[in-house]
Amino acid sequence: FPPALRFQVSSNGELSSIPAEPIAADLRAEGDGRHDAFLKVAAGLAGVGFDELKQRELQRQVRRAAAVSVFSFLLLTVMAGLAVAALFARREAVTQRSIAVQERDRAEENFWEARDAVDRFYTKVADDDLLRAEGLQPLRRDLLEQALRYYHRFLEQRGSDPAFASDAAVVQANVASILLEVGDPADALMAAQQATKVFEVLHSAVPTDPATAGRLADSLGVEATALDRLDRT
Repeated sequence: FPPALRFQVSSNGELSSIPAEPIAADLRAEGDGRHDAFLKVAAGLAGVGFDELKQRELQRQVRRAAAVSVFSFLLLTVMAGLAVAALFARREAVTQRSIAVQERDRAEENFWEARDAVDRFYTKVADDDLLRAEGLQPLRRDLLEQALRYYHRFLEQRGSDPAFASDAAVVQANVASILLEVGDPADALMAAQQATKVFEVLHSAVPTDPATAGRLADSLGVEATALDRLDRT
């Protein structure tokens, strides 16, 4: 190499006797390697010692590794917290779902108990000859109207549900029978016709069921009575 490359140049442009660090590196694996070769070139361009620049690089790597470690730890902590929160939320959801199912089942049970009680109440009022005696007719009418209000609420809640078609038809038949006594025969006829349609379908499906056949006959009887009162005999 010429002297200009082997010795440092003073500020006035004259060569000195101080050896210069060449901006060169050995990229081979058995030499400096790619990483140290890059640092050597960078050190020469920046005018700093290779060892100083390598120490800076090591410190940078340590700081980066520390930052990555801290970030990873924080991320792991957050994820662990979210996992624990999700676990508790799932347990709470399962508990609330179980409570909701229990409450639904209890409400359903109470509903059918109330329905059964009203059915017994209606049958008692309808069949009790004592309530037909003179002077007790207003009481009988009032009791039948109370049953009628409940049956209307049942139809509002369950009347359109196919799963309750048979129950709704029974209720419609009861409504028709009550309306024959305390209401408009035209309304009684309409309710009886709705019940008859369902009983006809059920009877066609199981012709040998005596309960359905009896209900169908009763519903047709209410229709006949309502038509007679409407002078449509």
